[in-house]
Amino acid sequence: MHAGGGYMKDQTKHGVLVIGHGSRRSEANDDVRTAARLIGEQGGFPLVEAAFLEIESPDIGAGFAELVRRGADSITVHPYFLSPGRHTRGDVPVKVAEASARHPGVTYRITEPLSAHRLVIAASVERVRETTAQRSTKNPYRPRIREKQDAEKGKVY
Repeated sequence: MHAGGGYMKDQTKHGVLVIGHGSRRSEANDDVRTAARLIGEQGGFPLVEAAFLEIESPDIGAGFAELVRRGADSITVHPYFLSPGRHTRGDVPVKVAEASARHPGVTYRITEPLSAHRLVIAASVERVRETTAQRSTKNPYRPRIREKQDAEKGKVY
């Protein structure tokens, strides 16, 4: 409470850094950017940035720095990964600590990955039901390769 009996508004500016793995496939990176935007919109978080662990830009350090540049002094880092593993338990915390060391006075916390959160399970059930309801429909996610030689070496399907 400040003088005059009113409450002081929290002066901390929170930022959210949504971290994706990074991919050579632009649609995968675009998905992370879209998720970051929607997390900001639906969560009421005005300071949100997407960043990537590898391959794509911006990297974690650049995303963290952009939030600080925009005024964040407290950052919630959200690894947009499905399961806990080497990246969420090792690589991401190391890179975030390195980024934070370049911005004294800025605090951060790292969320858990999505894992088996009840809403992830509900979304998975919905996807399974969508797919089983459309058994006769062609799957847009599976390319049609008629002959073995049609497959391109090194192409991810």
